[in-house]
Amino acid sequence: MKKLLLAASALTALSVATAQAVPVNTADWDTNSGGNDLVAGDKIYSYLSFDGDTAWYTTTQVEATLISGPGYSFNNSSLSTVTSDFSYKFVITIDNTSNDPALYFKTSRLSMNDVMGNTTANVVGNIYSDSAFTSLVNTSSVAVGGGNGGTKSYASDLTELYVEIFGNGVTASNLLSNITLDVTQRVASTVPEPASMALLGAGLLGLGFARRRRG
Repeated sequence: MKKLLLAASALTALSVATAQAVPVNTADWDTNSGGNDLVAGDKIYSYLSFDGDTAWYTTTQVEATLISGPGYSFNNSSLSTVTSDFSYKFVITIDNTSNDPALYFKTSRLSMNDVMGNTTANVVGNIYSDSAFTSLVNTSSVAVGGGNGGTKSYASDLTELYVEIFGNGVTASNLLSNITLDVTQRVASTVPEPASMALLGAGLLGLGFARRRRG
C-alpha cells in the first residue's frame, strides 16, 4: 500500500511539472531548440530565430503556462532591460498524438502589460499558418500600457501557429515590461460519415412508408 501511494505521488508531481513549465532562459531555448522546447499541456513552443539586443536576449525569461479555458499562455517577462527594437520567431504546435478526437486552435490573443506607463513603444505579433511565414492568419498591434490585445478566431483546422513578434519604438527611456500570447483550442468539427448518412436516410425513408401505410 505504501509503495502504491508513493507511485501515485510521483505521477502527480510529474503531471503538474508537465502542465506548468518552469521559466527558461531564451539563450538556452535557442541552443536546445530541438530538444528543450517549452511544453504546456499538449502545446509545444519551439524557438526558431531572434534579432535584436543580444544582451537582453541572453537574460530574458520565457515560460509557457497552462491556464483555464482550456488555454495556454506564452510569456516574455523582465523586458525592462530591452533598450532597442527586436523581433523573434517561434512555433506553437498541438501534440495530437494522444488526443481523440483531434484538437485544433480556436483563438489567439496578444497582450502587453507595461508597468512603466510608456505609450509610444508597442508590440506587433504576426501569426502564420506555414513555416515559410507567408500565409498570414493574424496581425495584432498592442499599444504599451493598455494590457489589452485583440483576439483572433480560427475556423481552419490549424495545429501549428508560426509566430513573429516585434518590439517597436523601444529605447532606453521607453521600455517594455512583458509580452503575453494566449491561445485556446477546440475539438475538431464532426462531419457525418457517408455510411452514417445513408443509414439516416434509410431510416427516414422507412418512417415515411410507415406513415403512408397507417394513412
